[in-house]
Parts: sequence; C-alpha cells; structure tokens
Amino acid sequence: MSGAEYSAKANIEHQVLLNVYNLHEGNTVLGSMGLGIYHSGVEINGKEYSFSASGVCRTNPKLPEFGEFKESIVIGSFQGLDFLNSTVASLAASDFLPGTYNVVNKNCNNFSNALCVSLCNNPIPTWINRAASIGSSFSAITPTDTSTERDVNKRYSSSGQSKIKEAGIPQTCMWRKSTFSFKVHK
Repeated sequence: MSGAEYSAKANIEHQVLLNVYNLHEGNTVLGSMGLGIYHSGVEINGKEYSFSASGVCRTNPKLPEFGEFKESIVIGSFQGLDFLNSTVASLAASDFLPGTYNVVNKNCNNFSNALCVSLCNNPIPTWINRAASIGSSFSAITPTDTSTERDVNKRYSSSGQSKIKEAGIPQTCMWRKSTFSFKVHK
C-alpha cells in the first residue's frame, strides 16, 4: 500500500468480520447442541488475523487450510489503521506469543475475541469457543497451570481493552488442518 493509499484509509471506519470455519465433520450435529469445534480469524480490509502455535499471523481470508468455511459475522467497526497495527502488535507481543497456543485455554478463538474486544469492544459469539470452554473444566485434558490463559480470557472480556506495545507481525502464515488444531508448514 502506498503512502497516499495508507493516508486515505487511516482515519475511515474499518469493518471487523469474524470468519468462522468448521474443524470437525460432526459439527452439523455438534453445532446444533452448541458443541461445535471451530477455528476463527478476524478479517479487516481483506486480510485475516489469527493465532496458532507459530503466533499471530496475517493471511488472505477464507483459505481452505483453515477448515471448511462456515460464515462471516459482522462484529463492529473501528477507526484508524495505526490503531489496528498497534493493537495486533500488542496482542502478538504480550498474550499471544509463538509457542503459547493451547487448544483448550489459549486458542485461535481466544485471540479473535481479544482482537475484536480491543478494536470495537464487542466479543465474539460464545458458541464459537464453547467446546474449548467446557473442555477447560476437565482437569484430565487441562494443563496443570492455566492461570496465565485464564488471565488472558478475563482481560479480553467485553469490558476489557489491551495495552498498546510495539512488535512485528508475520505477514504470512501457512496452516494445515488436523483433528482439532493447526500445524505450521515448514
């Protein structure tokens, strides 16, 4: 994007979309019971931001590697590209570092929620991460120390806002669908 294009987009309203993907072939049944297993990413200006074991990534939206596309949900809007860049950088540098992904307690849906709350103070729908939330109640599949992940979830409730920090964001990230999570292509 040229300097003139950036300046033209800098102070306009930017729509925030949540792209939701099915991760399990049983989601038709599971979803009807509120237990679907989903991946989500936040789409803004034709780019999708998401989280995996490799950290926060920016890709083209609706890639088949994310899973079977289910729907886009309008979450809200915000003003200013600098606000977007600093918010994503803050999340990537603090709560969603590479290697901190946990399918139950700190997953792509937690990141999507944190970004949506930080940008437009609207959380993602609860059904998207309900299966992981229920899973966190069972100690047999929950890591011994989940205090950090639970602090992240509390901080990005509908009333929370993130602190702004400087950090770099990878421009691309490749994903491969597996049973319940994503693996990074090397």
